[in-house]
Amino acid sequence: MEKKYRILILCATSIATSTAIAERLKEAFRDSGLNVEITQGKGADYIPQAATLHEKFDLVISTVDFPKDVKVNVVNGVPFITGIGEEEVIKKIFEILEQEGGND
Repeated sequence: MEKKYRILILCATSIATSTAIAERLKEAFRDSGLNVEITQGKGADYIPQAATLHEKFDLVISTVDFPKDVKVNVVNGVPFITGIGEEEVIKKIFEILEQEGGND
């Protein structure tokens, strides 16, 4: 069975910013051959669940403050908004997913 990588993208309202990041990631993953499932959400809805998000997601990309002491990998999503450091963040995302191995 093909591995599935689950990514959660968080922003303040789960409208424009998370959608822009999701579209950019879909573009980045298009030719990768990876099976990626992207979920968008509001930080306020998911931050209270931060301690258990590792059970549902391989990676969280957040443009809002996110707890540091969690078991899930967290990447700052601000470079997707500013364009500064975006390519480095995409490389980091691929490295994290490669290390994670994905969920079946």
